[in-house]
Amino acid sequence: MQLARLLTEIYDIAWEESTVKPMSRRFILQYLPQLIKFDKLEVFTYSFNNFERDENMSFLLSVPELWESMKLQDWVALMKLLSPRPNITIFDGTGCYSDIIFFIKWLNLDSLQLTLSLDDLNTEDKRRICHYCRANATSLQHKHEDFKDFNGQVWCAADCLVSYSSKLLAQDERFLPTYSDAVSFKNYVNDIWFQYFNGVI
Repeated sequence: MQLARLLTEIYDIAWEESTVKPMSRRFILQYLPQLIKFDKLEVFTYSFNNFERDENMSFLLSVPELWESMKLQDWVALMKLLSPRPNITIFDGTGCYSDIIFFIKWLNLDSLQLTLSLDDLNTEDKRRICHYCRANATSLQHKHEDFKDFNGQVWCAADCLVSYSSKLLAQDERFLPTYSDAVSFKNYVNDIWFQYFNGVI
């Protein structure tokens, strides 16, 4: 089965059959043997570009098997595949910033320094990523109650995220723990915004 057809089927059927919307780990496990046959970067690139933010977040949090072996260079390659990203200033439904949301909100990693350090990622994409984070600082912070579903049934187990985050932190000094509150995070992003882009929208 082609990747586009498989992902479309997964997302369509999930809305009808999954007890958790948009989808749950319990639901998507039936598709895992097919998903792991595809290149992971192709899976995420197609998914992020063609399905909405909430669907992509549920997808990512339901299938750690697709990302838990990904190294820094894999995420960098994915960022390049997602370029150019649309210029979005609100936390809308687009899925094309799903990797950024995943890193900041669920892995508690600040990926902005990594983004800015990439010589072969164009300046406009860096600006748009920074602008997106700046405009959505509050929405990029998780709440304690958000983790009630990280039980290995609804979504992956919470310790899976913690373990993977620690592994990435050890890989590269450009990965940093993110700020745990929206005010500090927004101040940090504002500083980057004015330092690198002179505050020009």
